[in-house]
Amino acid sequence: MVINLNPSTSSSSSPSSSTSSSSGGSNNLMGIITHSAFNGIIYLQVLCAGDAFAKWITVQEAMAYCPSGVIAYTKLQMNYIYGVPMEWLFHTD
Repeated sequence: MVINLNPSTSSSSSPSSSTSSSSGGSNNLMGIITHSAFNGIIYLQVLCAGDAFAKWITVQEAMAYCPSGVIAYTKLQMNYIYGVPMEWLFHTD
């Protein structure tokens, strides 16, 4: 299952493009499929817009490409694993 967690997206699949000057982040479409740890490094299996196949990238690469998607995926995992209520995770003041 691929979950697109990025509310503001573009169709570019290049990690170096679509950088927003106002927030310093990027607005890229990326669906996160799953995650895994290997030798102390966390990898995400992702499918980016325009790509035909999913690929494994590090969390740092994913944060550079689509930070809002990684944060939302992390919140969903915390809810699933630890039972933290979603309203606590997505509460903003």
